[in-house]
Amino acid sequence: MKQALNVLAPFISILALSSGLSQSVKTVEVYGPVPATQVYSGLGTNITPTDAREYADAQAAHITWGRFDCNWREVEVQNMPANTSGGYNLPSACAAGLANSKTHGVHPLINALYGPPFSAIAVGTASSAVPVGATLAPITITSGSLSAVVPGSTFLSIATGYLAAKYSYAGVSITAVSGSTVRLASATTKALAQGATLTLNLLLYPPVIIAPGTSYTSNSSVRAYGNYASYLAQQIAGSGITGSVSIWNEPTWCCDKWDDGVALFDRPPVNNDISPLVGVELPLYIATMKTVSGAPFDSGYSETVMWPGSLFYPGTFNHVQNLSALQQQYGTESFHIYGNNPEDFIWNPSCLKANATPTLVSNITSGRCTPIGLWTGATISAAVASQSFPNTAGGIKHSVTEAGICRSCTGATETQVARFDERLFLSIQALGVSPVMFYRMSGDTDWEWVKTNQTPYPVYTAFQRLMADIGTIARSPVTSCPPCVLPTVSSYKGYYPLATVAFVGARAGDTANSVLYYSWQRSYGTKWTAVASPAAVPVWVAIPAGMTVTSVKDMVTSATVAFTSSEGTLTYRVADDPVEVLLTPATSPSQ
Repeated sequence: MKQALNVLAPFISILALSSGLSQSVKTVEVYGPVPATQVYSGLGTNITPTDAREYADAQAAHITWGRFDCNWREVEVQNMPANTSGGYNLPSACAAGLANSKTHGVHPLINALYGPPFSAIAVGTASSAVPVGATLAPITITSGSLSAVVPGSTFLSIATGYLAAKYSYAGVSITAVSGSTVRLASATTKALAQGATLTLNLLLYPPVIIAPGTSYTSNSSVRAYGNYASYLAQQIAGSGITGSVSIWNEPTWCCDKWDDGVALFDRPPVNNDISPLVGVELPLYIATMKTVSGAPFDSGYSETVMWPGSLFYPGTFNHVQNLSALQQQYGTESFHIYGNNPEDFIWNPSCLKANATPTLVSNITSGRCTPIGLWTGATISAAVASQSFPNTAGGIKHSVTEAGICRSCTGATETQVARFDERLFLSIQALGVSPVMFYRMSGDTDWEWVKTNQTPYPVYTAFQRLMADIGTIARSPVTSCPPCVLPTVSSYKGYYPLATVAFVGARAGDTANSVLYYSWQRSYGTKWTAVASPAAVPVWVAIPAGMTVTSVKDMVTSATVAFTSSEGTLTYRVADDPVEVLLTPATSPSQ
């Protein structure tokens, strides 16, 4: 599910070429190497689970991950009027997503979303007008009874929108009943006329509020969420495919604070928050979550709050009950990366490695490891570094579950969309973060890769070509990297730093590695879509002995790039489109 875009601009501005930007930058940034096998299995999209056409489009571009929602309210059965659990049923849309995933070779990543089921227990009208700022609402009941209200678990909803600023999908929390009047946890921000229709909804499980001295893992609502998430994992495994279940989305979610119950109150009850930056949220280790082979859990806590939401953030790490169990439960920790510049979320690998300790990590969060021109607040780098802390015993992998550039929000041309998404994918993959899932395949004109009439955008065809090229060397490297020998830039002078990326693999039958080598001028600015493309400049690359240049091309336009290769040096021109160089063994594959 997508929250409103927050376009993140860096704090460094530059002059466009027309304003006198000079060709004087000699900086070369090196990202990677990573195995081509990682990248070839690491492209994903947010997808409509019921649309087989989207899955066919994904398969045609070797998109191997598809993310979709499977809402708790639709999965668990609420028996009424007893308000007990009737077990689980997989909704038809979720079942279709699993079936389409299996048919088209796509790993499902299912979002385990938001609050539990709720049902109406009473319907009525406002007995008198309710002004803005009120916490009392008099009700004339037309069906049901106020005697069924359970304070803290019952919510008041109106016909359109929400009555107060603090609410869940079920409405505004009711804290007490006196006669025919209910008391609200949050003062009204909308006036109600006499006779306005009101509905009272009862949750199957109350909002998560952890009282001081109590345990997350003994909280019945937390345990219920863990059971629901485990059910989804079991459905993936039972379908004969592998995938993942994402635990929560973009905390704290704008529209349902069930997992952060104190956020429903103007005057919160005494509670035991894990972190004031994240809220109560769900615990880092849920006792009822069952590890299912082939369907590990993904932690979505970090998707928008990043470093404070990381499983190994120092402020939350002490709340982990069992580190080894957490590492078994979670396969990945995910992020959403919507930036102003394509590379806003990358980092300097050597700097990150040097500062990957609890005492030095502040160097990373302060932006010291952020390349020039990019967003210093992109603390995904700190979360990645935290996996190397001594007390984490190895940590877990990282992934991206939403990414991309908004067309109407930024004014991006289709060429810029393709350029942005390719550069983002190449650089993030080269730093070891995989899979990278874009928002989205189809159904949203600001973000989609394929129109609803099946017409592909240029970004789709660009990735289709990219993945086909990666597929040519998508076998494990013959010689591991490091210590394998890679191409290196021997001379460069351009308008921006030169970003370089290396993917290492092998072709069938080869006894030596092949390399896909990418480079581009890393253009950046306060509004990237308004920055003029730099002129193409020559770059000289030293080619390892025993390798030959097979092809050089622009990955946005697919045009062949002219080059010369002599005495181990390759020369070609590069602007802000990624240029791909395929290097293969000088000898032919064995027969």
